[in-house]
Amino acid sequence: WGRMGIDATTKIPPETEHEWGATLESDGDVAAMVDRRWAEYGLGDLDLKDVDPNLFGYDM
Repeated sequence: WGRMGIDATTKIPPETEHEWGATLESDGDVAAMVDRRWAEYGLGDLDLKDVDPNLFGYDM
């Protein structure tokens, strides 16, 4: 088993003052497969047009 941690806290200097890695990009084939399989994941009734970007307190 593996583990992964995500630190989503807001960063302030000096935490932000370093070289960032390459920007991640979505693989189009994987994204299309996920779109086709929403129902399998139990998310078939999810309407992405109704997603509120402010739900978690951040303006997007």
